[in-house]
Amino acid sequence: MIFKCYPKIAVKEGLKDVVDKYIRISISTMPDEHVRIEPGVDGEMDSIYITFNDLDKKIDHEIDEFLFSVENANQILDFVEYHSKLLTSPTICVINCEAGVSRSPAVTAALTKIFEGGHDTYWFLRYRPNMLVYRTLLNVAIERGLYEPKSRK
Repeated sequence: MIFKCYPKIAVKEGLKDVVDKYIRISISTMPDEHVRIEPGVDGEMDSIYITFNDLDKKIDHEIDEFLFSVENANQILDFVEYHSKLLTSPTICVINCEAGVSRSPAVTAALTKIFEGGHDTYWFLRYRPNMLVYRTLLNVAIERGLYEPKSRK
């Protein structure tokens, strides 16, 4: 599966460079801010909507519940794992957030590393991935046996 990240506006305007069927992970700060697309429209087969703040650490005990969590990581990994096992699985997973600079690149970098065994360098050179999101996804993938980090020798 190929993982691509976009800002919200690109999803609203239509993903002109995505010609195949795809699944989508939509990330927003508030539940009512997600871009909703009917399944089957413009090639979108399925989507999940995840809501969390774009913070990489606790800054106030009152907003802890809005940080990216292990539960969020499991939702994303379950979704991608489910679709990657289908015989008719889409070849592309689109990940979008508001600006496409921090949260969606973090998810994209982690999923590329976990499911493709690829390098995440591109995402760190071009974007500023949210490190809480990135590390949480990798750690949960390790716990689930989906990813094994290469040892540094």
